[in-house]
Amino acid sequence: MMSKHSPQYHTQMLDAKYTKLQFPFKLYAMLESAADSWHDSAVVSWSSDGRSFVIRDAEAFMRHFVPRHFRLAKFRSFKRQLNLWGFRSLNENCWYHKHFVRGNMDGLQFLQRVQTRGPSKRKQPDEKLERRISNEESKKDVSLIGGGNHLPLEMLGFCPQ
Repeated sequence: MMSKHSPQYHTQMLDAKYTKLQFPFKLYAMLESAADSWHDSAVVSWSSDGRSFVIRDAEAFMRHFVPRHFRLAKFRSFKRQLNLWGFRSLNENCWYHKHFVRGNMDGLQFLQRVQTRGPSKRKQPDEKLERRISNEESKKDVSLIGGGNHLPLEMLGFCPQ
């Protein structure tokens, strides 16, 4: 039986016959291939604990890595994909998802792409006012319980500065 940590295992798991190569699978494969090269890992790599990844040189990343793995032309589009798949930015260069962990390809099946809304309809003036008041009230409620959609404190140490 093949070890879960061997490159052959990852290749087999990423085979198109096994799965539709969705964004998280492609991203995982890209990070694994970058880990094999000192030069590539200077541009993008897993964090030391394998629970997040770091893009050290966005320009080189977009020029050399993204075209090989994705059909995206702009870094902004890549970041949008990360957000749509539930990744959180720990800082401007570091990204985290609780199920996206090095050595745990089984966790990739739990990543779900967020459904985007269709073209928005223009809001009526009364609806806008109602929404603004509602948002202001919810901000007060959130500030009372400690601040909204933040990551746990233990997540903050994942990425090198």
